[in-house]
Amino acid sequence: MKKHKDDGEIQMVNKLKSDIQVLNDNKPIVSYNHNVDYYIKKSKSNKKLYNRLSNTVLILSSSIPVIVVWQSTIQKADLFDLAIAFVSAAVLVLTGIKSHYNYEKNWYRCRKTAIAIENEGIKFVNKTTPYNVPSIAEAVTLLTDRVNSIVANETGDWALDMSTQGGR
Repeated sequence: MKKHKDDGEIQMVNKLKSDIQVLNDNKPIVSYNHNVDYYIKKSKSNKKLYNRLSNTVLILSSSIPVIVVWQSTIQKADLFDLAIAFVSAAVLVLTGIKSHYNYEKNWYRCRKTAIAIENEGIKFVNKTTPYNVPSIAEAVTLLTDRVNSIVANETGDWALDMSTQGGR
């Protein structure tokens, strides 16, 4: 079975969630688990879409000069004119989609948020500042508040992006 490059991160996050649950009397901290999973998933999907569109644009863009040169060597110009027009239009559409939906920016923003949430979990498990408090209940409340704050900041950044881009 082929090992996926994200398997290490998935194992680390699952271990972290398990450690947090053990520290919390074997009760999962739903806000932490939900948010870390959500932002990892969204980061991966935006990265995948960004990379697919970028690679497709690269391939199609690089094919235009080849088609033009090939056209000049063959007399069936109508077919090649159509091919050039199609490839050029496809490049334009894919570039527009990439720009409109901001997959790269979303990928970075979601990844940054996932890492921030993961870091809070690591601090919680290791009982470092600010989680080195007397009671686990206080630490859980603090973790929940800090995770919710990270999510609120990301949501605010997203809303600002949407308002400056015409509500996409």
